[in-house]
Amino acid sequence: SRRTGGINYRDIARITFGNGAEVLTMTILFLLMLLMVIGYMVLVKDFWTPILLFLLSGVSELLGGGSGVDEKEVDDVGVEKVTGPHVLLVVLLLVSPLLLKRNLHALNHTCYIGVASYLVLSVALFNRCWGMNHEH
Repeated sequence: SRRTGGINYRDIARITFGNGAEVLTMTILFLLMLLMVIGYMVLVKDFWTPILLFLLSGVSELLGGGSGVDEKEVDDVGVEKVTGPHVLLVVLLLVSPLLLKRNLHALNHTCYIGVASYLVLSVALFNRCWGMNHEH
């Protein structure tokens, strides 16, 4: 970029290879970002749905166990109605304000959320491996 004077990928491609390369570069970057967002959504849905179902089933057991609520009423609380798309929608609504920040410095504490998710996943994998190896 120092030799061409371009300040971003699009400028560098246009100055170096012409207008066609600029369009190609933008198309490739768009597809790359689109696939990363789709992968993120699939990962979030597959990761958080079982955790939320586990937590909601614990809440429904507390409601069903101590309050004399009928089991049918506990099912109507919504534990069985929670699906992956519902979880994905809630997570996207929670994350969307972070996408609208003008300054990336505002996102410096979000890495802790990623580390926490990684730790939950690691503990779950360790627990599954430990259980599988000690059964045999």
